[in-house]
Amino acid sequence: VKVFDAKNCFVKLSYSCAQSIKQGAFNDSTKGAYFLNLTWTTTEEKQEQLRQAYVSWNGGISHHEFDCLEIPRELAKTLDLDHEIENVLEFVVLVELIDYIGDAKKVEVEPCSFEDWEIIQMNGSH
Repeated sequence: VKVFDAKNCFVKLSYSCAQSIKQGAFNDSTKGAYFLNLTWTTTEEKQEQLRQAYVSWNGGISHHEFDCLEIPRELAKTLDLDHEIENVLEFVVLVELIDYIGDAKKVEVEPCSFEDWEIIQMNGSH
């Protein structure tokens, strides 16, 4: 697992992992993003805990030689993965394809700034 700087929150997969995901996709004509479930183990207070997160992949390929998952730095921080990745020599994450995600019925947004409030007010009907 590697961390990279990005302006989005899409993960990147190694070429071999990307091919496996595409072959296992329920609908190979998927346009847009694939949805993935990431699972990993952390050690907190000397106890191992299983963690998971749902992320999206838009076809980006990692430029590393080995099977590698690249996670945008801000997403890694949000998931508390940045410290794990830096402190563990070989950090392993299980990547699974999610075949179906239902339509969202409700979305909650919490603005962080005045500009965020303006964007929400201008687009509140969506």
